[in-house]
Amino acid sequence: AVALLLSALTWPPDIPRAKHWRFSMKPLLACWLECAASATLGLEPSSNRRLWFFLDELADLHELIEKSIRDDAPVTLREGNLIREGYHAELDELIILLRDGKKLILGLEDKERTRTGITKLKVGYNRVHGYYIEITHAHQHIVPPAYTRKQTLKSAERYITQELKTFEDQVLSSRERALAREKACYAGLLEVLQNDLVP
Repeated sequence: AVALLLSALTWPPDIPRAKHWRFSMKPLLACWLECAASATLGLEPSSNRRLWFFLDELADLHELIEKSIRDDAPVTLREGNLIREGYHAELDELIILLRDGKKLILGLEDKERTRTGITKLKVGYNRVHGYYIEITHAHQHIVPPAYTRKQTLKSAERYITQELKTFEDQVLSSRERALAREKACYAGLLEVLQNDLVP
């Protein structure tokens, strides 16, 4: 809880530069709460234990931190894994892609097998050609028109569809996009605190 963190924190010396510190998210944002409470109540920085009794005045921001920041947030911004699932819809989608990409591929494979009637249809991936749908030559006569040929093998053809291409773009860029989105969320939280709390 933020109240417990406050008891162990010292006064941050340079608020405008706080976003550059390599602190864990919750202690850093708790520092901002301490700044606001101290300024509002006229307390000295060394009096931070007394701030426990005034956290109710900052309940909305306390709730924002609890909703947005993971309990196991890392100590640097570079690592990601800062923001709780459920806080930002786009970030949630990216996290699911990173965590459950293999399950999603199997789901797409089952979907295409059902749609085409090709029971041996396979969705795969390699670093050279990316994601593909592989169909043996014996089933070429029932390949849907929406399939675009991507590679010819000795015993099969590999295809791409718009849905698979979209999935590929999302998965391959999801880690970078997730980190960028987390940094944006982090910057947004700091902006809220700087605008509303810093005297």
